[in-house]
Amino acid sequence: MNRIPLPTMKYPLIAILRGLKPEETESVVGALIETGFTAIEIPLNSPDPFRSIETAVKMAPAHCLIGAGTVLTTADVEQLDNVGGRLMVSPNVELSVIRLAAAKGMVTMPGVFTPTEALAAAAAGASGLKFFPASVLGPSGIAAIRARASGRSGNCRRRRRLGDQFRRLRKDRCPCLRPRLEPLQAGNERRGCQAAGGCHDGGL
Repeated sequence: MNRIPLPTMKYPLIAILRGLKPEETESVVGALIETGFTAIEIPLNSPDPFRSIETAVKMAPAHCLIGAGTVLTTADVEQLDNVGGRLMVSPNVELSVIRLAAAKGMVTMPGVFTPTEALAAAAAGASGLKFFPASVLGPSGIAAIRARASGRSGNCRRRRRLGDQFRRLRKDRCPCLRPRLEPLQAGNERRGCQAAGGCHDGGL
């Protein structure tokens, strides 16, 4: 079994850029990297996602983790590998997808809702677990599953919206972000752009 560990990150968050267009990739991804984000996910239900992922991979420093969300099939994993993606996030537990992604050296974060799914994903080599939908499980449900899966997967964390995380990072300390990220924050609800520390609360 291959298990690729989550790398050490300045902020233990994954920026999720749902709906990102290829022509927006350089400015948005560049702004996130400038502020310290080193893990970025572009869901496959975005416009031309593999083109955006390839652009992000080429511009990002080597230590940045760039990849895809809403990965459902092994064909998706193959395409992600072809454009250099190193992060695979899915809304479900598909063992063949997890195993192939891990074999290709990707950090893997499948979506789980039950202890059975969590343990199966961990046994398949998942780097971390994405509790989805976290809002339905609630803190007590997440805590109970974490207690069963602790030590079997690389990471289990909760998730907050991108706007909340930017407020916590004190945007006033990063003036270079304002012209590029304020429009993104303003469209947060419309576009579903979020930041994750390991589990999803809405979206795929």
